[in-house]
Amino acid sequence: MKSKLLQTTAVIGLALFFGAKGVFVADPAIAADTDPIVCPAGSFTPNGLECDQCPAGSSSEEGATACTPCAAGSYASQAGQSTCNPCSTGMYASTTGSTSCTLWSAGTYAYQWGSSSCTDCPAGTYSPYEGHSFCKECADGDFQVLSGQTSCNQCAEGGFSTSKTQMACTDGCGEPGSSTECTTSCPAGTYTSGSECVDCPGGSYSTTPGSSACTICAPGTYAPAGSKSPCVFCRAGTFAPTSGSSACEKCGYGEYQAATGSTSCVDCAPGTANNRLGKTSCQSCRGGSFQPSSGARDCEVCPAGTFNSNQGETTCTSCAAGTFSLGGASSCMDCPSGFFQGSSGSSTCENCAKGSFQHQSGSTAC
Repeated sequence: MKSKLLQTTAVIGLALFFGAKGVFVADPAIAADTDPIVCPAGSFTPNGLECDQCPAGSSSEEGATACTPCAAGSYASQAGQSTCNPCSTGMYASTTGSTSCTLWSAGTYAYQWGSSSCTDCPAGTYSPYEGHSFCKECADGDFQVLSGQTSCNQCAEGGFSTSKTQMACTDGCGEPGSSTECTTSCPAGTYTSGSECVDCPGGSYSTTPGSSACTICAPGTYAPAGSKSPCVFCRAGTFAPTSGSSACEKCGYGEYQAATGSTSCVDCAPGTANNRLGKTSCQSCRGGSFQPSSGARDCEVCPAGTFNSNQGETTCTSCAAGTFSLGGASSCMDCPSGFFQGSSGSSTCENCAKGSFQHQSGSTAC
């Protein structure tokens, strides 16, 4: 769209004409007195008399007499733009004066705005789609020696990838000139079985590549399948009774183990018990209870007529004459006045007979 704005000096007696290019005067002498116009941003004046829009692929500032082509890495999709737009990530413009940006091709990348070119994905990486802003690393067991690729290749049977960016392949491992590094030596944590690499089974390990066998864990230690490091000691509260254990077992009820790397658990001593698995100690029987045996899960309650005031006891004590107790007692109670108990180990007291009395508590007779 063209502007028809024109600033002129006073003209007397002369006609002004409107033409296709805007306003002009009939007399060139008068035209010389005309002030040039100032075009807005996004347009320019080729002759000082009219404004034309900048074409797509260019831009201008206010008062421009010419439009500037968009720099590489930017574009202007419409006419009359005051600035050019940078290409977004995933796109580029390689030439000046672009009206649009192009998607990066598969196998290339660029991670910043305003790119004027694409970069090939380096060896060991790939980009499967157009417009990617990054390249993906080849997965374990894959390789790619060439740059600018859309996928990775798998190592031949019996081989594996140890470095995705090294430009070499050992004989008989992969296609010549196509892998980063393939080798027939099985990695740590595996062993060679024919032409295959097999994970070390649970309870064994291998720390070096190319092992023909895995090392068996000793009793008191364990290792999960595929272990690359030596076996681990069983923690306290657990044990491994035999060699080749893939996990440690928890100590059972009535048992404990305070040490690491154990091959068995220890029975709880008399006067103690344990009712949980995987414990590092046993609990002493509290007052009012006892345990005469070893390896017990629970403590026993002192029967009526007996008591136990201490912890960790193996027996209970009979209540003395003149006293009594109910089950689980930590002490005996005196018979109240008017009652008596002549025997030890009683759970009740007796009433004084008719014609007799007892005003004191804890009496053995009336």
